[in-house]
Amino acid sequence: MEILIRTYRPEDENPFKQSIAQLQEYERGFGIDMLPGDEMADAWFRYTIEETKQKGGEIYVAEVDNRAVGFMSLRVEPSSAEEDLYCKPATSVFVYDLHISPGFRGNGIGKRLLSKADEYAVKRNIPYIKLQVFAGNTHGRAVYQALGYQEVAVTMVKQITN
Repeated sequence: MEILIRTYRPEDENPFKQSIAQLQEYERGFGIDMLPGDEMADAWFRYTIEETKQKGGEIYVAEVDNRAVGFMSLRVEPSSAEEDLYCKPATSVFVYDLHISPGFRGNGIGKRLLSKADEYAVKRNIPYIKLQVFAGNTHGRAVYQALGYQEVAVTMVKQITN
């Protein structure tokens, strides 16, 4: 299987929206009250395109046999005001979305996409790459850790019902 990693093109819009919806459906399984993928994909797509442009980012596409089978969006983020209180200020590349179509997982596509994030950061002399992953996504966490990512903080959520 030959995997091509390239930048996003306008004709990738529909597969990207489908990927967003699939990712949302997967993430809904982690117990948070999230919208169904088909209800939020268009808005998230528009948001991602705009934020990626505004924050000097890039969207990469993994292609197999001329078919888009994975996506990753990156954005350049300054450290937060809060982080600047306890860390040396440092810009980072933030991986906002990373999704591989179900039939193509386990073939190294995610690793290839994340390698592009590394290249992106090195080319811009940005010292960190950050991402968030659901605590229940044990496979994703294991992949990220194998690639050198470290867990730094854990966000905890408590749902209050009335």
